[in-house]
Amino acid sequence: MKILAQSAILLLAACANGHGTPAHAQSTTQRPLSQQTINGIAVPPEPDPTVNNATLIGVDSNNNGIRDDVERKIATWYSGNAARYEGAMRTARLLQAYMVANGDPVKSKEASLNGQLAIMCDLMSTYEKPSTEVADRLEPMADVEKLVLNTDDRKSAHKAALYFATAPTPEQVQAQASKCK
Repeated sequence: MKILAQSAILLLAACANGHGTPAHAQSTTQRPLSQQTINGIAVPPEPDPTVNNATLIGVDSNNNGIRDDVERKIATWYSGNAARYEGAMRTARLLQAYMVANGDPVKSKEASLNGQLAIMCDLMSTYEKPSTEVADRLEPMADVEKLVLNTDDRKSAHKAALYFATAPTPEQVQAQASKCK
């Protein structure tokens, strides 16, 4: 019971910002001066598709961890429902972290752990709320995944990141190998 209580305290501290995103995963960068508004939400300008799709990371002019084209689409689709909007932004940020990891095993594991923490924070923030709000936060995941993983290179990078995120560490492999002797 003591371990459970300590875990809950650590989790709540990590979720202290109250928005379902770990405090350490939030961007502190200001929005660019050329921002626009979609459905009352400030968004960056639409990036040139050729430039945006030329790299895994794409264009993120406000450095909030979400590609500009994805952020604009989320504002268009989900601005009328705060829970869906927050869930979509969280999902986009998590998937983009895999693009940034670009197959690096350590960064992929870190992105995965941060993602799990963000999801736990998000679900804890809805613990005593109606189940419809929880469903609203989770509903946009498939749509946002299609937006973020819109090129073959991005799909491949996502698969590689998921592999590294779930692959055993060298220490775990060695520990298992020692049991085989």
